[in-house]
Amino acid sequence: MPVVISDALALTLESATDADYPVLCWNNLITSSNVAASETEATGYPESNLANPSTVQLWKSSTSVTQYLTVTLGAAQTLSYLGAARPNFAAAGATLTVQIDPGTGIWEDVAGPQIPGDDSPLLFVFEETTATGIRLKIENATIAPQAAVLSVGQALRMQRGIQPGGAPFPHGRTRETVNGAAQNGDYLGDITIREHLTAKAMFKAIGADWYRNNLMDFAEAAREPFFFAWRPDSYPNECAYCWCVSDPIPEFAYMSGDWVDLTLDMEGLTL
Repeated sequence: MPVVISDALALTLESATDADYPVLCWNNLITSSNVAASETEATGYPESNLANPSTVQLWKSSTSVTQYLTVTLGAAQTLSYLGAARPNFAAAGATLTVQIDPGTGIWEDVAGPQIPGDDSPLLFVFEETTATGIRLKIENATIAPQAAVLSVGQALRMQRGIQPGGAPFPHGRTRETVNGAAQNGDYLGDITIREHLTAKAMFKAIGADWYRNNLMDFAEAAREPFFFAWRPDSYPNECAYCWCVSDPIPEFAYMSGDWVDLTLDMEGLTL
């Protein structure tokens, strides 16, 4: 599924040099008690599962009618993204729209409508706005929609682009297989026992103060899953739901200026 950039934000970024800088979406504001589905869930698949970063537990609706996944925030929060992992929205042929309540009780569209091209991780990015609620409108589905993770919050656009080296998502596909061969040497086929995506993102000369103000909290939480788009303008189809496999440790370079180098070693879902 592509990264969906709202029309208003696209106009803002059109002449900006950082339009293609990576986007990190990690500060999820959803809890098991503030997310609700407007339609009854299928037995055993409650909407509270959407707050769990695990992709094993699902929310499943019991119907394909137009419905909403609503996150009630209470106090106003700054928002600029909504992400979903393990959805079936493309298979359902659903049309998706992100809406926010700015505190007036009236819902406003901020991204979409969009029909997903596939069921890979989905990310909507829109202009920063203050809201007391955000919801995903799901309409025109031909089968009951479902998803494993829903995430909303403030997107972080990196200060620098990624340095050359390492395969970005989704190109670093890794498979662990058991080779099937007969005693006479005939090839019987491989059995895949695990499949995942790997990626490396290397950043050079990040401002040290910018790191402290924007990235330090992420570095502490980087082993937990987040949404990541490495070049959202040029390659909007290359979005991932992923996590760091090692703690990202900043390398400070005071001799050449107050800069930080940082590398993210990541794994992600294959779909």
